[in-house]
Amino acid sequence: NQRGGRRGRQMRVYKIGIIGHRPHRFTFSETVRKTCAQVALTLMDQYAPNQVRFNLNGLPGAGQWFGQACLEYGINYHLFLPCDPAAYVSEWYQEQKDGFEKQLAECYGLTLANKELSKDTVCEAAQMLVDDSDFVVAFWEGYKSGLTYETIKYGVETSKLVLDGARGLTLIAKKELVKDAK
Repeated sequence: NQRGGRRGRQMRVYKIGIIGHRPHRFTFSETVRKTCAQVALTLMDQYAPNQVRFNLNGLPGAGQWFGQACLEYGINYHLFLPCDPAAYVSEWYQEQKDGFEKQLAECYGLTLANKELSKDTVCEAAQMLVDDSDFVVAFWEGYKSGLTYETIKYGVETSKLVLDGARGLTLIAKKELVKDAK
């Protein structure tokens, strides 16, 4: 938290976690890219610029699109990564690596879950992002598998508000996370 405001009161800094699918999981990825920027601006209108910080994972898709909006609008963000940045991006396309490098260079803070890249450390970093956030905004297509789903589920199970960024910042309820019995 930062000092400021009237009479030296502590000013609350809201930490908002941002998660979401990779580009190929979205039906309309260009629409979601634009929605990320709109959500960033909406949340910045809600809070003063020095009262908000976004927690991001830097992944291609919603993570990088939101990070790009942060860069464009001068918004503070903190990256939560599973491992060393070079290992994290080793199998990405060059364009994705370049976008990530820009975001890494400008981030407010960096937290690494571990030194090795594995499915477990990716999940651990996602949980650390949620734990450090006051609430989470998820760009989610409703798939009931994968990292985004597991991170939403973790957020709800740990009593975090999880809002759907692609659908007007509506609450994602527990019942939406139940897998259909087959």
